[in-house]
Amino acid sequence: MAHIVPLGVFGSIASQSAFAENAEELRRQLGAIPEGERGKIAEYFRSGTPIIALMGFSEDILGNKFSRSGGTAIMSDGRFFWRLDAADYVEYYRIGLPEEFIAHGTAHQWIAPTLSRYEVIEVDDHESLNGYAYANNTPVTKTDPPASGRSRTASSGAATASAAPTGNGRPQATTAGSGTPRRRTPRRSSTRRRAAAPEAAP
Repeated sequence: MAHIVPLGVFGSIASQSAFAENAEELRRQLGAIPEGERGKIAEYFRSGTPIIALMGFSEDILGNKFSRSGGTAIMSDGRFFWRLDAADYVEYYRIGLPEEFIAHGTAHQWIAPTLSRYEVIEVDDHESLNGYAYANNTPVTKTDPPASGRSRTASSGAATASAAPTGNGRPQATTAGSGTPRRRTPRRSSTRRRAAAPEAAP
């Protein structure tokens, strides 16, 4: 796989409050994408392969034109990675993007490739996608926002699960890139049923 890079301000894990610090930088890029290009670029962003499934709720930090559940999730095409709500910022505000990304997407006719499991793990290993990013790398004094839903597997180091509510209100783990719930094997009770003691003779 080619060298993987974050897509500008959209290429990092950040809580809603942390991402809001990029508002001025985004305003400087307003209207940079041609009108006829924004639709297919937004669709490219949405059709990327999920790398980290986050259930955080993101809101428009520029003009309150949209909000999106799971907008902080990280997507990729194997060359770049970005927040899912990057699609909304391009669609509503035509936010400018790096020239290298525009050339890459144009070369692929704005059709995002589907990544293999190995490629997903490779993207997830990028140094900027560490497990403490939501806490600004100070997990002792700061905590993840509610419903961030990120977890890692000890064997591969890949972020593979998000907390998704089920019909009974309990969270259910889903695997990033597949959407398939992980089934939990019920534990067997270690307590054996005791035989009833025989009744004493009268």
